[in-house]
Amino acid sequence: MAIADTAAPSEIADLFDRYHLTIVRDFDTLGTALVKTPESTDLMQTIQHLNNSSLIRYAEPNLVMTTTGDTTAYCVSDSGCNFPSDPELTGATSGEDEEYTS
Repeated sequence: MAIADTAAPSEIADLFDRYHLTIVRDFDTLGTALVKTPESTDLMQTIQHLNNSSLIRYAEPNLVMTTTGDTTAYCVSDSGCNFPSDPELTGATSGEDEEYTS
């Protein structure tokens, strides 16, 4: 996340207390920081609140994608991912959709 240039240190401290944020890594020269939330936190809701704050320039998740074969990490639903019919990418012939199952 990036803190607004106009934010006072006391305002940022209050914001961190309100959302139970902990700095993991401070990138002072960039004006950004990697922060941690408690595991019980609704991450996307917290990010939305932070982005709506005038104290924050932007906040975004630091998610890691892996190739574990669990497609739910990459899809909106757990029914699999559908990719377009591109033989270069999927090996499918023209007009076929192929489900991603790696």
